[in-house]
Amino acid sequence: MADLGDLGSLIGGTATGGLLGIGGAVAGQVLGYFQAKEAAKSALALATVTNAHALAMAQLGGDRARQESEESFALERLKGDLAGLQASIAEQTAIAAKTDQWVANVLALVRPGLTLLLVVCALVVAFKPSLNPFYQFASMASMAVAWWFGSRDQAKRGP
Repeated sequence: MADLGDLGSLIGGTATGGLLGIGGAVAGQVLGYFQAKEAAKSALALATVTNAHALAMAQLGGDRARQESEESFALERLKGDLAGLQASIAEQTAIAAKTDQWVANVLALVRPGLTLLLVVCALVVAFKPSLNPFYQFASMASMAVAWWFGSRDQAKRGP
């Protein structure tokens, strides 16, 4: 019977060792699963941060490119406006060079004459309240006078 006890003890020890080995392997696999899951979470968080940063940089680059294109467009538009203004000035200068002197003299009297007429009309309307609408007329007269004097030829103005 001693042999049976030794045999039972040998089988029991082997079974216990096997169970402990299987349990350790299963526990290792379970821990490996959780470690892989945590590693995947960390990788996902890192990828999210990296992609968010890349997206922010791409948006900044796109905003900068859009702003540069808008500035370039505005600059080209200003260049076109300046070219049109220069062409208009050249055309007006060419036309003025072709006109007779008496026509130029009549044209030179039109602006001051109209200005004087507008100022006199505005004063009459101001002192005669029955003439309506005073405010609208005064506004239009002041805009006309400002436009006339503001659009005079810059070369003829003194320093």
